[in-house]
Amino acid sequence: MPNLAGILAETAARLPDQTALRINDTVISYSALNAMSAQVAGLLRARGVQRGDRVALMMPNIPPMASVYYGVLRYGAVVVPMNPLLKGREVAHTLSDSGAGLLFAFELMLPEAVAGAEEAGGVDVIPVNTGSFRQLLADSEADDGVAEVDGEDIAVILYTSGTTGRPKGAALSHNNLRSNAEVARNLLDTTESDVIFGGLPFFHVFGQTSALNAAVLTGASISMLPRFDAAAALEIIERDQVTIFQGVPTMYIAMLRHPDVASTDTSSLRGAITGGSAMPLEVLREFEEVFGNDLLEGYGLSETSPIVSFNLPGDTRPPGSIGKPVYGMEVRMLDGAGHDVPIGEIGEISVRGLGVMKGYWNNPEATAAAIPDGWFRTGDLGRFDDEGNIYIVDRKKDM
Repeated sequence: MPNLAGILAETAARLPDQTALRINDTVISYSALNAMSAQVAGLLRARGVQRGDRVALMMPNIPPMASVYYGVLRYGAVVVPMNPLLKGREVAHTLSDSGAGLLFAFELMLPEAVAGAEEAGGVDVIPVNTGSFRQLLADSEADDGVAEVDGEDIAVILYTSGTTGRPKGAALSHNNLRSNAEVARNLLDTTESDVIFGGLPFFHVFGQTSALNAAVLTGASISMLPRFDAAAALEIIERDQVTIFQGVPTMYIAMLRHPDVASTDTSSLRGAITGGSAMPLEVLREFEEVFGNDLLEGYGLSETSPIVSFNLPGDTRPPGSIGKPVYGMEVRMLDGAGHDVPIGEIGEISVRGLGVMKGYWNNPEATAAAIPDGWFRTGDLGRFDDEGNIYIVDRKKDM
């Protein structure tokens, strides 16, 4: 089924009672998550949303974030995930640019959400809180179907803080996101018995693909943490027997520096991955020593769904390398004229493959500049070694 939401319907049918999401003492099964997403789809129908319409969400990692995400997709609409910390004018830009007519906003984010919706004009805001939101869903007739879409249809528009000017919307298709979720699952051979740490924000492509979609595709469980805190993260690893940890370097540093690290039982962990920014080598080595696990570093961008390259378990991992291209992705190092540079020399990391976006939403000029010849120019400078490992050297234009 091309619709990305099909992964939830399929897993709920196969493993209805399996825990999909856990947050503190609240546990939500796959069948419950699937039912909630169907209620969200019913709510969209009642609100007159059409297939292909954009629906924005502004939430931290809480269970409704997942039910709304899959509910929008199963209805055949397009998800526009937003950083819950955006200010009103940034909210307005995202809503206006995407043309979203509906915004689901967590209650703590309502003031900025409402301000942005008013500035954009013509946007309904649905508050996501414990009582009235649950009631709203209960009152809407569930839409159990999963809309027929083309795999190349846009599923998600991710606004990326570009190097210049206002954020642009990277338009990712159902196929882009599904293929990258499969890559994320296969990196550590994730199975339904795994428990994934859900502290990477789902509004961001790394958490969305590597935690949320990879877990749902597999039938694994996610232990959610709405706002990262090292003590809470360590507690979740021990309490929920987390097997796979996913984080950015600052998360690993915070846990290693926390006084509880020595007394926390982290023996359930079997794998860890990092991306988002360069992992200092000494931190990587310290993590592997303290936690007794390989920490695999990879590379990706919003425009590539995100995973481009990764170090793999058991491979020799040259210090400082972001690994080799993953399945379905090709990488070249190009000079200014679009020609390959010799191995070992520095060029712009350029990517083609299953995860590369359709383009920037409603921005053909930016799309043509970023993908002039079928190869997406990342703006990062890098080099290959003789073994095909990739090293990032610098930003072409500083962020």
